Amino acid sequence: MKNTIEGVRSIAPFIFGDFVRLSLAALLNLFNCITALASGGLVPTPGDEANITLGLFGFLVPVALAMATRMLPLYARIQPFPSRLLWILALVYFGGLIFWLLGLFIAGMSFASLSGLGLVAIGIVILLFTGYFLYLMHNRTRLPLRVATHALHLEVQVERARQRTQEERRRYGLYVALIGTLCGDHSAQCLWS
Repeated sequence: MKNTIEGVRSIAPFIFGDFVRLSLAALLNLFNCITALASGGLVPTPGDEANITLGLFGFLVPVALAMATRMLPLYARIQPFPSRLLWILALVYFGGLIFWLLGLFIAGMSFASLSGLGLVAIGIVILLFTGYFLYLMHNRTRLPLRVATHALHLEVQVERARQRTQEERRRYGLYVALIGTLCGDHSAQCLWS
């Protein structure tokens, strides 16, 4: 339970923001539908672009980033993403998304540059996220310092495994060989080696 709460807390900025933006996209879609009914079936361009932006960059990309921060360390055997870095990237990402949406809705040349600034901020966050992931992948062969201090030497691990195997042979006798032969020839060889 504790690990689950810590896991959700680590990706909270993305998940909470996703629900807010998904709700906003639903309201915007309702507004676009009402506008389309009133104007002969056409949705205004800013509303349509904002709905697509909220759906793709406001929901799908942040969910992918949040899930990657939880799953990549498990599957790629890398260190977890630091939560402070994740919060900073989330704030910059969502600030870029707000700038992009403001640039869509407010006409004028100065606000169009806000849209470009938002796109640049989102792009930088995705590049930093990808770069940091690649950095972690590059350094994944090195053990973290806290793990390396508690790790046993290879000889000690081999001796412990040998003692465990002898203890199992003494305790269970032929049953280990019988179970090994029922499970397959390879497992029997592994049990007795």
